[in-house]
Amino acid sequence: MIEKPKVVLENITKKYRLYEKKSHWVVDALFPLQKKNATDFVELGRFIKQPLKTYSKGMASRLSFAVKMFIDPDILLVDEALSGGDEYFKSKSIDKMKELFKSGKTIFYVSHSPKDISELCTRAILLRDGKMYADGNPDEIMKEYRAQIKASRKI
Repeated sequence: MIEKPKVVLENITKKYRLYEKKSHWVVDALFPLQKKNATDFVELGRFIKQPLKTYSKGMASRLSFAVKMFIDPDILLVDEALSGGDEYFKSKSIDKMKELFKSGKTIFYVSHSPKDISELCTRAILLRDGKMYADGNPDEIMKEYRAQIKASRKI
Protein backbone atom coordinates (compact mmCIF):
# COMPACT_ATOMS: atom_id res chain seq x y z
CA MET A 1 0.00 0.00 0.00
CA ILE A 2 1.33 3.45 -0.93
CA GLU A 3 1.48 5.86 1.98
CA LYS A 4 -0.17 9.23 1.38
CA PRO A 5 2.43 12.05 1.54
CA LYS A 6 2.20 14.21 4.64
CA VAL A 7 0.87 17.67 4.08
CA VAL A 8 2.84 20.65 5.28
CA LEU A 9 0.70 21.23 8.38
CA GLU A 10 1.58 17.71 9.58
CA ASN A 11 5.27 18.46 9.02
CA ILE A 12 4.98 21.70 11.01
CA THR A 13 3.47 19.74 13.89
CA LYS A 14 6.39 17.28 13.84
CA LYS A 15 8.99 20.09 13.73
CA TYR A 16 7.32 21.93 16.56
CA ARG A 17 7.35 18.82 18.74
CA LEU A 18 11.05 18.32 17.95
CA TYR A 19 11.99 21.84 19.02
CA GLU A 20 9.64 22.20 21.99
CA LYS A 21 10.71 20.42 25.16
CA LYS A 22 7.58 21.12 27.24
CA SER A 23 5.17 18.40 28.35
CA HIS A 24 2.64 17.22 25.76
CA TRP A 25 -0.33 18.98 27.35
CA VAL A 26 1.54 22.32 27.18
CA VAL A 27 2.58 21.66 23.58
CA ASP A 28 -0.98 20.76 22.63
CA ALA A 29 -2.29 23.94 24.27
CA LEU A 30 0.34 26.27 22.74
CA PHE A 31 0.82 24.70 19.34
CA PRO A 32 -2.34 25.90 17.55
CA LEU A 33 -1.32 29.54 18.11
CA GLN A 34 2.31 28.89 17.13
CA LYS A 35 1.21 27.05 13.98
CA LYS A 36 -1.18 29.85 13.03
CA ASN A 37 1.54 32.46 13.55
CA ALA A 38 4.04 30.51 11.44
CA THR A 39 1.61 29.77 8.62
CA ASP A 40 0.34 33.37 8.57
CA PHE A 41 3.93 34.65 8.53
CA VAL A 42 5.03 32.44 5.63
CA GLU A 43 1.98 33.37 3.52
CA LEU A 44 1.71 30.12 1.60
CA GLY A 45 -2.07 30.37 1.39
CA ARG A 46 -3.74 27.31 -0.07
CA PHE A 47 -0.34 25.64 -0.62
CA ILE A 48 -0.03 25.04 3.13
CA LYS A 49 -2.25 21.97 2.64
CA GLN A 50 -0.05 20.50 -0.11
CA PRO A 51 2.61 17.81 0.40
CA LEU A 52 6.01 19.28 1.24
CA LYS A 53 7.60 17.49 -1.73
CA THR A 54 5.54 19.76 -4.02
CA TYR A 55 7.22 22.89 -2.61
CA SER A 56 10.01 24.74 -4.33
CA LYS A 57 13.26 25.06 -2.38
CA GLY A 58 12.36 28.68 -1.63
CA MET A 59 8.90 27.79 -0.27
CA ALA A 60 10.35 25.04 1.93
CA SER A 61 13.06 27.38 3.20
CA ARG A 62 10.49 30.06 4.05
CA LEU A 63 8.40 27.54 5.94
CA SER A 64 11.36 26.17 7.89
CA PHE A 65 12.45 29.69 8.82
CA ALA A 66 8.92 30.66 9.93
CA VAL A 67 8.53 27.58 12.13
CA LYS A 68 11.81 28.39 13.88
CA MET A 69 10.75 32.00 14.42
CA PHE A 70 7.58 31.04 16.25
CA ILE A 71 8.79 28.33 18.62
CA ASP A 72 10.06 31.06 20.95
CA PRO A 73 13.74 30.07 20.81
CA ASP A 74 16.27 31.34 23.36
CA ILE A 75 19.03 30.83 20.80
CA LEU A 76 18.40 30.84 17.07
CA LEU A 77 20.82 29.81 14.32
CA VAL A 78 19.99 31.36 10.95
CA ASP A 79 22.38 29.93 8.35
CA GLU A 80 21.94 31.62 4.97
CA ALA A 81 18.18 31.11 5.36
CA LEU A 82 17.36 34.45 3.73
CA SER A 83 19.86 34.34 0.89
CA GLY A 84 17.44 32.92 -1.66
CA GLY A 85 14.24 34.61 -0.60
CA ASP A 86 12.41 37.44 -2.21
CA GLU A 87 12.91 40.96 -0.82
CA TYR A 88 9.44 41.13 0.74
CA PHE A 89 9.90 37.94 2.80
CA LYS A 90 13.49 38.83 3.63
CA SER A 91 12.44 42.26 4.96
CA LYS A 92 9.64 40.72 7.01
CA SER A 93 12.04 38.08 8.39
CA ILE A 94 14.65 40.67 9.34
CA ASP A 95 11.98 42.62 11.22
CA LYS A 96 10.99 39.43 13.08
CA MET A 97 14.64 38.68 13.97
CA LYS A 98 15.04 42.24 15.29
CA GLU A 99 11.91 41.70 17.41
CA LEU A 100 13.39 38.48 18.83
CA PHE A 101 16.72 40.19 19.50
CA LYS A 102 15.01 43.08 21.34
CA SER A 103 13.23 40.54 23.54
CA GLY A 104 16.59 39.19 24.70
CA LYS A 105 17.05 36.25 22.34
CA THR A 106 20.45 35.30 20.96
CA ILE A 107 20.71 35.00 17.18
CA PHE A 108 23.66 33.52 15.29
CA TYR A 109 23.25 34.88 11.79
CA VAL A 110 25.45 33.23 9.15
CA SER A 111 25.66 35.15 5.90
CA HIS A 112 27.85 36.37 3.07
CA SER A 113 25.87 39.60 2.84
CA PRO A 114 27.78 42.54 4.32
CA LYS A 115 24.62 44.67 4.17
CA ASP A 116 22.58 42.18 6.20
CA ILE A 117 25.35 41.65 8.74
CA SER A 118 25.83 45.38 9.25
CA GLU A 119 22.07 45.88 9.62
CA LEU A 120 21.34 42.94 11.94
CA CYS A 121 24.41 42.21 13.99
CA THR A 122 26.02 43.79 17.03
CA ARG A 123 29.12 41.62 16.63
CA ALA A 124 30.63 39.83 13.64
CA ILE A 125 33.12 37.01 13.26
CA LEU A 126 35.01 36.48 10.01
CA LEU A 127 36.13 32.94 9.29
CA ARG A 128 39.03 32.05 7.04
CA ASP A 129 39.94 28.45 6.23
CA GLY A 130 37.50 27.32 8.93
CA LYS A 131 39.14 29.35 11.71
CA MET A 132 38.26 32.64 13.35
CA TYR A 133 40.19 35.31 11.50
CA ALA A 134 38.59 38.48 12.92
CA ASP A 135 36.05 39.34 15.60
CA GLY A 136 34.48 42.69 16.38
CA ASN A 137 32.32 45.51 15.11
CA PRO A 138 30.26 44.36 12.10
CA ASP A 139 31.18 47.36 9.93
CA GLU A 140 34.91 46.85 10.57
CA ILE A 141 34.68 43.11 9.98
CA MET A 142 32.80 43.70 6.72
CA LYS A 143 35.56 46.09 5.56
CA GLU A 144 38.04 43.28 6.16
CA TYR A 145 35.78 40.80 4.34
CA ARG A 146 35.56 43.11 1.31
CA ALA A 147 39.32 43.63 1.37
CA GLN A 148 39.86 39.85 1.34
CA ILE A 149 37.50 39.48 -1.63
CA LYS A 150 39.29 42.27 -3.50
CA ALA A 151 42.71 40.76 -2.75
CA SER A 152 41.61 37.30 -3.90
CA ARG A 153 40.51 38.71 -7.27
CA LYS A 154 44.04 39.98 -7.93
CA ILE A 155 45.53 36.49 -7.63
